[in-house]
Amino acid sequence: MVKIIDKIIMRRVNNILFKVAFILFIIMFCSSCTEKNVVFNDSYPLSNYEWNKNNCVDFSVDIQDTATYYRLGILVRNEGNYQYSNLWLFVDCLTPDSIVVTDTVQFFLCDDYGKWIGKSSIGSLYTTTFLYQDSVKYSMPGSYKYSISQAMRHDILYGIANIGLKVVSITE
Repeated sequence: MVKIIDKIIMRRVNNILFKVAFILFIIMFCSSCTEKNVVFNDSYPLSNYEWNKNNCVDFSVDIQDTATYYRLGILVRNEGNYQYSNLWLFVDCLTPDSIVVTDTVQFFLCDDYGKWIGKSSIGSLYTTTFLYQDSVKYSMPGSYKYSISQAMRHDILYGIANIGLKVVSITE
Protein backbone atom coordinates (compact mmCIF):
# COMPACT_ATOMS: atom_id res chain seq x y z
CA MET A 1 0.00 0.00 0.00
CA VAL A 2 2.84 2.40 0.82
CA LYS A 3 4.46 1.76 -2.57
CA ILE A 4 1.21 2.66 -4.36
CA ILE A 5 0.91 5.91 -2.43
CA ASP A 6 4.58 6.73 -3.17
CA LYS A 7 3.98 6.13 -6.89
CA ILE A 8 0.92 8.38 -6.88
CA ILE A 9 2.83 11.14 -5.07
CA MET A 10 5.79 10.82 -7.46
CA ARG A 11 3.48 11.05 -10.47
CA ARG A 12 1.88 14.21 -9.11
CA VAL A 13 5.27 15.74 -8.34
CA ASN A 14 6.55 14.86 -11.83
CA ASN A 15 3.37 16.27 -13.35
CA ILE A 16 3.79 19.54 -11.42
CA LEU A 17 7.49 19.75 -12.34
CA PHE A 18 6.62 19.18 -16.00
CA LYS A 19 4.01 21.94 -15.91
CA VAL A 20 6.41 24.37 -14.22
CA ALA A 21 9.17 23.56 -16.74
CA PHE A 22 6.72 24.00 -19.62
CA ILE A 23 5.53 27.39 -18.31
CA LEU A 24 9.12 28.56 -17.86
CA PHE A 25 9.91 27.45 -21.42
CA ILE A 26 6.93 29.41 -22.77
CA ILE A 27 7.95 32.52 -20.81
CA MET A 28 11.53 32.30 -22.09
CA PHE A 29 10.35 31.69 -25.65
CA CYS A 30 7.96 34.65 -25.59
CA SER A 31 10.52 36.98 -24.06
CA SER A 32 13.02 36.06 -26.78
CA CYS A 33 10.41 36.94 -29.42
CA THR A 34 10.23 40.57 -28.36
CA GLU A 35 12.01 43.02 -30.59
CA LYS A 36 15.29 44.22 -29.22
CA ASN A 37 16.48 47.82 -29.14
CA VAL A 38 12.97 49.27 -28.90
CA VAL A 39 13.31 52.64 -27.20
CA PHE A 40 9.66 53.66 -27.51
CA ASN A 41 6.52 51.93 -28.77
CA ASP A 42 3.07 53.30 -28.08
CA SER A 43 -0.26 53.45 -29.85
CA TYR A 44 -3.22 55.73 -29.31
CA PRO A 45 -6.78 54.48 -29.96
CA LEU A 46 -9.09 56.89 -31.77
CA SER A 47 -12.60 57.07 -30.39
CA ASN A 48 -15.22 55.50 -32.69
CA TYR A 49 -12.48 55.15 -35.34
CA GLU A 50 -12.89 58.84 -36.13
CA TRP A 51 -10.01 61.28 -36.39
CA ASN A 52 -10.83 64.97 -36.30
CA LYS A 53 -8.26 67.11 -38.09
CA ASN A 54 -7.92 69.24 -34.94
CA ASN A 55 -7.06 66.25 -32.73
CA CYS A 56 -3.34 65.58 -32.51
CA VAL A 57 -1.96 62.33 -31.22
CA ASP A 58 1.00 63.15 -28.95
CA PHE A 59 3.96 61.01 -27.92
CA SER A 60 6.87 61.90 -25.67
CA VAL A 61 10.09 60.01 -26.40
CA ASP A 62 12.94 60.17 -23.90
CA ILE A 63 16.32 60.05 -25.67
CA GLN A 64 19.51 59.80 -23.63
CA ASP A 65 21.97 58.26 -26.10
CA THR A 66 22.94 60.86 -28.71
CA ALA A 67 25.66 58.68 -30.24
CA THR A 68 23.16 56.10 -31.49
CA TYR A 69 21.13 56.20 -34.70
CA TYR A 70 17.40 55.55 -34.53
CA ARG A 71 14.68 54.31 -36.85
CA LEU A 72 11.20 55.79 -36.46
CA GLY A 73 8.04 54.07 -37.56
CA ILE A 74 4.44 55.22 -37.58
CA LEU A 75 1.79 52.61 -36.88
CA VAL A 76 -1.59 52.91 -38.58
CA ARG A 77 -4.49 50.60 -37.79
CA ASN A 78 -7.38 51.07 -40.20
CA GLU A 79 -10.74 49.46 -40.81
CA GLY A 80 -11.40 47.52 -43.97
CA ASN A 81 -14.03 50.09 -44.92
CA TYR A 82 -11.58 53.03 -44.76
CA GLN A 83 -12.51 54.99 -47.87
CA TYR A 84 -9.04 55.95 -49.14
CA SER A 85 -5.96 54.09 -50.30
CA ASN A 86 -3.59 56.54 -48.61
CA LEU A 87 -3.19 58.66 -45.51
CA TRP A 88 -1.56 62.08 -45.32
CA LEU A 89 -0.12 63.09 -41.94
CA PHE A 90 1.42 66.17 -40.37
CA VAL A 91 4.21 65.17 -37.99
CA ASP A 92 5.65 67.78 -35.63
CA CYS A 93 8.66 67.16 -33.41
CA LEU A 94 9.36 69.49 -30.50
CA THR A 95 13.00 69.11 -29.46
CA PRO A 96 14.30 69.62 -25.90
CA ASP A 97 15.58 73.07 -26.92
CA SER A 98 12.06 74.09 -28.10
CA ILE A 99 12.66 73.85 -31.85
CA VAL A 100 9.68 72.54 -33.81
CA VAL A 101 10.38 70.47 -36.92
CA THR A 102 7.31 69.91 -39.12
CA ASP A 103 6.95 67.20 -41.73
CA THR A 104 4.18 66.17 -44.11
CA VAL A 105 4.12 62.51 -45.09
CA GLN A 106 1.92 60.20 -47.14
CA PHE A 107 1.52 56.49 -46.51
CA PHE A 108 -0.25 54.07 -48.83
CA LEU A 109 -2.52 51.68 -46.96
CA CYS A 110 -3.36 49.48 -49.94
CA ASP A 111 -1.67 48.35 -53.14
CA ASP A 112 -2.58 49.29 -56.72
CA TYR A 113 -5.26 46.58 -56.76
CA GLY A 114 -7.02 47.78 -53.60
CA LYS A 115 -5.65 45.08 -51.29
CA TRP A 116 -4.79 46.33 -47.81
CA ILE A 117 -1.08 46.21 -47.09
CA GLY A 118 -1.42 45.77 -43.33
CA LYS A 119 -1.84 42.56 -41.41
CA SER A 120 -5.39 41.71 -40.42
CA SER A 121 -5.56 40.64 -36.80
CA ILE A 122 -8.96 41.53 -35.40
CA GLY A 123 -11.93 41.32 -37.73
CA SER A 124 -11.61 43.98 -40.40
CA LEU A 125 -8.73 45.93 -38.78
CA TYR A 126 -5.44 46.17 -40.68
CA THR A 127 -2.20 47.11 -38.93
CA THR A 128 0.79 48.57 -40.77
CA THR A 129 3.96 50.13 -39.42
CA PHE A 130 5.48 52.51 -41.95
CA LEU A 131 9.08 53.65 -41.94
CA TYR A 132 8.94 57.33 -41.13
CA GLN A 133 12.61 58.19 -40.67
CA ASP A 134 15.73 56.08 -40.83
CA SER A 135 19.16 56.74 -39.30
CA VAL A 136 18.01 59.63 -37.13
CA LYS A 137 20.67 60.98 -34.78
CA TYR A 138 19.36 63.19 -31.99
CA SER A 139 21.50 66.23 -31.22
CA MET A 140 20.86 66.39 -27.48
CA PRO A 141 19.45 64.20 -24.73
CA GLY A 142 15.98 64.91 -23.43
CA SER A 143 12.31 64.59 -24.22
CA TYR A 144 11.28 64.77 -27.88
CA LYS A 145 7.56 65.39 -28.29
CA TYR A 146 5.98 64.06 -31.47
CA SER A 147 2.55 65.28 -32.50
CA ILE A 148 0.75 63.50 -35.35
CA SER A 149 -2.40 64.81 -37.00
CA GLN A 150 -4.31 63.75 -40.08
CA ALA A 151 -3.82 65.92 -43.15
CA MET A 152 -6.62 64.62 -45.34
CA ARG A 153 -9.14 67.00 -46.90
CA HIS A 154 -11.94 66.17 -44.48
CA ASP A 155 -12.54 67.53 -40.99
CA ILE A 156 -13.31 64.05 -39.70
CA LEU A 157 -11.56 61.01 -41.09
CA TYR A 158 -13.50 57.78 -40.62
CA GLY A 159 -11.97 54.31 -40.38
CA ILE A 160 -8.67 54.97 -38.57
CA ALA A 161 -8.61 53.01 -35.31
CA ASN A 162 -5.10 53.69 -33.94
CA ILE A 163 -2.04 55.81 -34.55
CA GLY A 164 1.26 54.84 -33.01
CA LEU A 165 4.94 55.71 -32.89
CA LYS A 166 7.85 53.30 -32.62
CA VAL A 167 11.48 54.28 -32.07
CA VAL A 168 14.18 51.62 -32.39
CA SER A 169 17.91 52.09 -31.85
CA ILE A 170 19.96 50.87 -34.79
CA THR A 171 22.87 48.61 -33.98
CA GLU A 172 25.20 47.40 -36.68
